[in-house]
Amino acid sequence: MKRFRPKAWQSVLVLAALAPVFLDGCVSIGVSSSKTAGAEAATGSLDVIVVEKSGDANPTASRVVTQLVRLESVIEQPISESSDSTWTKSDLQPGRYRLRASHWIDETGKTHRFTKSDQESFKIRAGERVQARVVLKAFPTGPVVTIAVIAGVVIAVAVVVSAISGWSFNLGGRSRSDTELDRDQREKERLGNPARSSR
Repeated sequence: MKRFRPKAWQSVLVLAALAPVFLDGCVSIGVSSSKTAGAEAATGSLDVIVVEKSGDANPTASRVVTQLVRLESVIEQPISESSDSTWTKSDLQPGRYRLRASHWIDETGKTHRFTKSDQESFKIRAGERVQARVVLKAFPTGPVVTIAVIAGVVIAVAVVVSAISGWSFNLGGRSRSDTELDRDQREKERLGNPARSSR
């Protein structure tokens, strides 16, 4: 019986199809803070920058809407919203705040929700400047996502090796080569026909 073995081009297609699933990024927000130089102030401030990738120094050209809310008990009080890739909000009263990336706007003005969005809560103290960095294509770091990525990469590599080396991989048991299988088949035929083997 002829067994199916993926060819090299089929393996490439599998990898191309799995790449967006396992390596797709998500929106990530990170914050840091520093003291404001000069006289002691009664309020704080927030600087926001939106970048495409974690290593980018320049802001993105995309229009990403970020929202700042103040957390009063369980109630969120809207403070500021902007579609600019860099913006600053000054004179913020000390307290807890939350920044979220809600959606992005395309060239036609249509809004799109992020598949994997993020939000970050933080404190602003008097005389403190908080810097928030929104990364649009951050690599997922959650343990479940990481395990899924590793499993997907292992399976994809196994498919490629199978196509190149001619080995047939069985995820539920042992893997055997064509030579071994052919030898076993000939042995079975010989044992099943003793008259032929005794000639």
